Amino acid sequence: MRCELCPNMAMKTPHHIYTRGAHGKAAMVPENEIPLCFAHHTQAHSLGRDTFAARYGLGNRFERAREAVTLASLEASNNPCSVQLSRSEVGNGVDLTR
Repeated sequence: MRCELCPNMAMKTPHHIYTRGAHGKAAMVPENEIPLCFAHHTQAHSLGRDTFAARYGLGNRFERAREAVTLASLEASNNPCSVQLSRSEVGNGVDLTR
């Protein structure tokens, strides 16, 4: 796969426009991923999301990503089966059958 911004090969893992660290599984929606080469991926992180989007005319693409991540977050928070456990709960053998 090619970088979306140049003819170079994209990295194996796509860049997440809205980070997995801040948005968890909601950030894993396809609309939030953009194939970037190493140079553009590094630049995306060094410039920051808004500056990078403005420089390359990606504002609409990034807005669609924001909407998709927001929707995925809302769907997860409204799903009674999506239980978030802390590491200590998982490590202490919390009974998930309750």
